[in-house]
Parts: sequence; C-alpha cells; structure tokens
Amino acid sequence: MKKHLIVSALLLITTFASAQTLSIIPKIGATFSTVATEFDENIKSKPGFTLGAAVNYGLTDMLSVQPELNFIQKGFKEEYSESWDEEVDGRWFYYQNDFKQVVTINYIELPVLARATFGKVTKFHVMAGPSLGFALGGKYKQEGSFTESYDDEVFVYPNDAKGSIKFGKIPDGYEGNDRYIDNRIDFGLQFGGGVLVANKILLEVRYGLGLSNSAESTATYEKKNRVIQFTVGMPIQPK
Repeated sequence: MKKHLIVSALLLITTFASAQTLSIIPKIGATFSTVATEFDENIKSKPGFTLGAAVNYGLTDMLSVQPELNFIQKGFKEEYSESWDEEVDGRWFYYQNDFKQVVTINYIELPVLARATFGKVTKFHVMAGPSLGFALGGKYKQEGSFTESYDDEVFVYPNDAKGSIKFGKIPDGYEGNDRYIDNRIDFGLQFGGGVLVANKILLEVRYGLGLSNSAESTATYEKKNRVIQFTVGMPIQPK
C-alpha cells in the first residue's frame, strides 16, 4: 500500500508538471494534533511538524487543483490526576492516581484539494478535498503512579512505559511495551485557506478531519485524528 501511495503521488506530480499553468510549492510547518474519541475529557493537543510539496494546476484564473505529498506528524497528549479516600473497618485509606502520556504517529499523506483564489495584488484562497494517509510508525511515552496510604504507611506503584507504535495483529503471547494498531490507513477530509504575500511567500492554515479509526488493537472504542496545520511555502513556476 505504501508503494502504491507514493507511485500515485509521483504520477500526479509528473502529469501536472508537464502542463504550462502550474506552480510547485515546497512547504514546511507546524502541526497541533489530537484525537476524537468517546473518552476525550483528558485528551489534549500535541505539537509536531509537517513538510512536503504541492503541485497547483490552474483550471481557470480562479479555480485550481492541488495534489500534495507530505510527511506529517499526528497524535495526542493525555493527562489526568484523581484522588479519593474511603473508610474500611474504621481505617481511612487515601488513593492518588496520576497519569500522562504522549503518542506520536508519522504519516505519509496525499491530499487532493480543490482551490479557489481571490484578489489581484494580495491573493487569498480557500481549499478543500479528501486526503489519504499511510502510517509509517510512531512512538509513545507514559508516566504515571498509583499511591495508596493509610495510617503512617505509603505505597507507590509506578506506571511508566515507553515503546513503539506498530501496525497489524498483536503477536500471540506478546508481553512487550510496543503498542499495535490494526489500521495503518488514515482517510479524511481537509479544509483551509491562505494568502500569498508579495507573490513569493504562501501562508496557509488547514484543518484535517480524520474519518478512519486509529485506536490500538486492544481498544474497545475508536480514535479519529484531528490536525491543525500552519505552513509556509514558496511557489515556484517552472519556465
């Protein structure tokens, strides 16, 4: 699937590069990603980065088609802390549960966007379209502890771990720290806009709405990626 995605992107870029009314746009930027899930009250966004290139092919003075091939980081942060106490046989027990983790997954992504441009001196544009991502791999790190105390006794049970994000079925009898995700494909939609400054610098902001499940194989609920991108590009018009 990875090879098919890259070959398709190269064919699109090659096809558009043979046209006359086009621009090639190398770009780089920052991402802020999270996930939509049934249990999202403790989910926060995490920073990452993206880089890639787009080919903008003009259909008219206002409308164009823009396929892209990008590397992009997605993922999320999760953090919570809870405490409670209870009486058992006349003794008071106090409990404290702290947990935080950061998950990062790297994707190769192919969006194909319809773009409408407005303005003459300063040019603004809006864009929207589908995207197809292929996960390369990732990593996670978690830190946590469970504390139990009563009388003058305190017991702390650490819950720290880190490992890789892998794809496919969990091996039978696996007891390591790596996490497995069944679905490597991330299909979604992208919406955004931007401005061309001094006819040289392209500033864009974009929202990615993931429609595919990216939860771990052992999860009983779905996770869907959500990403905000801020990118800077430099359009190049081949002679």
